[in-house]
Amino acid sequence: MTSAKEYVLDWRTQYSILEPYFDGRGGVVHVHAGERAPIGVFVRALRSRWLTDARWRYRWSSVLLDPDYAETHDLTGIVSEVYTKVVGRLPKRTPGPSVNVTVGTGNDVGGNLSITGNEILLEPDHYAASVQVGERVEEICAMLRKQLKKRRMAFVILNSHRYPSNELVRISRRIWDDGLATLVEFGLLLIDISDPSSSRRSDAWPPRANTVVKLPDEFGREEEAHALDDLTAVALQEGICETEPEARMFAKTLYVGGPSLVRDVYSRLGYAMTGLGVHR
Repeated sequence: MTSAKEYVLDWRTQYSILEPYFDGRGGVVHVHAGERAPIGVFVRALRSRWLTDARWRYRWSSVLLDPDYAETHDLTGIVSEVYTKVVGRLPKRTPGPSVNVTVGTGNDVGGNLSITGNEILLEPDHYAASVQVGERVEEICAMLRKQLKKRRMAFVILNSHRYPSNELVRISRRIWDDGLATLVEFGLLLIDISDPSSSRRSDAWPPRANTVVKLPDEFGREEEAHALDDLTAVALQEGICETEPEARMFAKTLYVGGPSLVRDVYSRLGYAMTGLGVHR
């Protein structure tokens, strides 16, 4: 059985727009989603249902980048996450040379040294860290260039408008402009999900779109009819109802008397599935 969180209710328009990319076309897709849009469910459907469909010409892998995740909240973390996914385990850190410090003057440690009270702080070598990022991006791109001959890779950036603007500048310059952008013609797919109305958006990101997809907050009349059809199919598929009229009634109860936010309908479906003991 399928988890309630992975059901797709309507989104026929979004799917039809994205379908050529799922079948192997590279590009940059902007998904415009307001703060009330069900982006979490959309991302799970994208990665767990749509990209894994066996009918596509290529097998897919994907990387999710989220500013709210500690592992991918800045440039260094993003590069490490992508490196691990594409190349493999990160190289072991090479321990730096030992540094002898004499309290007083005449210390030469190759970095910034601060002594306050009983604390000695040696600041990291930012130049070396920057060089390491560049080297890893080069390795990532070289590996992807080989992999894209036989398979596809999608980078999904969730809520990119929540990244600090200076971090978006670094991401744009160090990861995209210096590397990944050159792989779009070979099938690389970037899906950037953000709120176009956010005051925190940056001119540095996202890259220019090949396609824009809108993720609505609410079902329109046509979308609601499609969603009811999908909910009816869910009830029959999971054995919740034995007949189509019963399944249709089940679907309508999730609307609680009228049009609803898309995310609320998904939430009600999730609660219903849990209450009825339907699990993956």
